[in-house]
Amino acid sequence: MWEEHGYVSIERLCTTSLLIIEKHSVLRAKLAYDIDSECLKQSIKPMLRNEQYYSFELSRIFTSEELDKILYNEDTSSLFFNLEQGIIFRCDEKILVRNDIIIFNFHHIAFDESSVNPFVNDFRLDYMNNALYIKTQSFEYIDYSIYERDMNMNEARQY
Repeated sequence: MWEEHGYVSIERLCTTSLLIIEKHSVLRAKLAYDIDSECLKQSIKPMLRNEQYYSFELSRIFTSEELDKILYNEDTSSLFFNLEQGIIFRCDEKILVRNDIIIFNFHHIAFDESSVNPFVNDFRLDYMNNALYIKTQSFEYIDYSIYERDMNMNEARQY
């Protein structure tokens, strides 16, 4: 959850979200069950125009009880995601009496505690400064996991 003091630009919020999804391809991961091979298959959804990459909701709330209920639903409901469509990121802006609250919700297949700081840093960098840098040949987590799988583990087994 990120609290913004002052006006939140919906257009800027959506643009920033798309740039982050473009930069971090894991946020475009799709999972589908392959009947023929009887296993889950993962793929990365390409960045195309007019495609949906995340869900977005905007609403007005008036009480802390409403906010508590919303936070509980965000934490417990799987209805906000569609793994087969590659929608594993959700942005939920709540307009309060004084300040707005932006709730970012991610499916656990693509986001863990170590992902929070890079996401928040990238979000702030682009939302506040319009300065997010996207490398086309960036190093992906999957690259490291493939490298790690092929590592010689004999030295590690000695410990």
